[in-house]
Amino acid sequence: MAEKKGQHLVPACYLSSFVADISEIVKQNPKLEAGVYVNSNTLDSGWKMRGVNHKVFKKSYYYNLAEDNPNEPYIENFLSGVERLYKKNLQKVITRDFDNEVMSFLSYFTTLQYIRVDKFIASMQKSWDKVAEWSDEFSGGNEYTLLLADIVKKQIPTTDLGGMIHSNACIIYNNTEFPFLTSDSPVVRKKFNLSDLKLIIPQAKLDLSIPDSHESAFFFFPLTPSIAYVSCDLIKSGRMLDFNESELAHIFYLNYYSILNANENVYSSVIEPMKAEEDLSLHLKTKQNGQIIQIYTNNHRLRLKGQVVSSNGNNLSFLCEPNSELTKLCSGDKVSLAEVYDNGTSIIGMRYCSVKKIEVKTGLIVLESDIQLHI
Repeated sequence: MAEKKGQHLVPACYLSSFVADISEIVKQNPKLEAGVYVNSNTLDSGWKMRGVNHKVFKKSYYYNLAEDNPNEPYIENFLSGVERLYKKNLQKVITRDFDNEVMSFLSYFTTLQYIRVDKFIASMQKSWDKVAEWSDEFSGGNEYTLLLADIVKKQIPTTDLGGMIHSNACIIYNNTEFPFLTSDSPVVRKKFNLSDLKLIIPQAKLDLSIPDSHESAFFFFPLTPSIAYVSCDLIKSGRMLDFNESELAHIFYLNYYSILNANENVYSSVIEPMKAEEDLSLHLKTKQNGQIIQIYTNNHRLRLKGQVVSSNGNNLSFLCEPNSELTKLCSGDKVSLAEVYDNGTSIIGMRYCSVKKIEVKTGLIVLESDIQLHI
C-alpha cells in the first residue's frame, strides 16, 4: 500500500461541490480539467482553476504523527472515515429531505472542519508548545515537549459531537445569481450581536428582543455555491432559510466574512465571484490597520476606531474618530468590558468599569475601573 503523502486540509469530497461548470469552455479545449477557482485571501493573485487533487489543496504528511505507520496514518484514516458519510448527508440537504440526524452530522462535520485546518492547528499548537517550554524549563528536561508534540492534531478524533443535535443550526438556500465562495479555512466562527447579524440574516428571522450588548457564537459554513450551514442562537428560524434576490446584500457580507476568515487562499465555483474586486482587494490589505476599542454596556456594543491616549489599571482614555455611535454612551454608564485591538490583536482589556467622561465632539472616552487599584 502506497504512503498517504498528499493530505487535504479541506477534503476533496467537500471541494468537489465547488468545481466549476466548464461545459462551454471545454468545447474549445477538450483537454481542460474541471476544477475550483483559487485566489489569494486578498484577491490579488488572479483566479486560477485547480483540480481538487492539486497541490494547492494539500500538505505532505500533514496529519501524520511521529508514531504512525506512514501507510496507515491514524488521523488521516479517521478523517477519511468521516468524509465517506459526507456526500450522503449533503445530498439529503440538497433535496431538502433532511432530519435531525443529518443536522447532527453536519454540526459534527462543521466542528471537525473548523479544527482540522492549518489556521486553527498552528495557532493552538503554538500555545501548547509555549506551555511545554515553560514546564521543561521548570523540570529541567524535555518531557513536556515530547508529551505535548502534535497535541492539537491528536485531539481531532476525540472531538465527539456526532450524537448532538445542534438546536441553533439551519440551512441557507442561496437562490440568487451570486454563489457562496469558500476558503482553506471554510468555517467562519465569530462573536456577533444583533447589529452584526442584520447585515447577513433577514431581520424577520432574528430574535430582536435581545439587546445589542449581547454577543453569541455565529458559525457559517458554505456547503455548496448555493447551500450553507449556519448556527447562532439569535436566529429564530426553523431548519431552512431561503435567500432570494432581495437578500443579495446578505450574500455579499457572508462571502466577505469567508474571505476574511481565509488562511491563504479563497475558493470559488466561478471566476471573479465578487463585484468591484479591485476595490475589495485594497480594502482587505488594509482592513486591520490602526486601533479599535470595543465597549459593552447593558444595551449596546460599540466598535470604534481611534487611538489609546493613556492606560493604567484604573483608567483607560481613548480618542475616537468621528462616529455617531458615541451618542449611545453617557457619563456614568456601566461597562462590563472594554477591549482595545491593535491591528487585530487585543492589547488592553478592562472589565467592570464606568464611563467617567465622554466628549462626542472630540471623540474622547475616559473609562474608570469600578475597583481602584493602588498603583
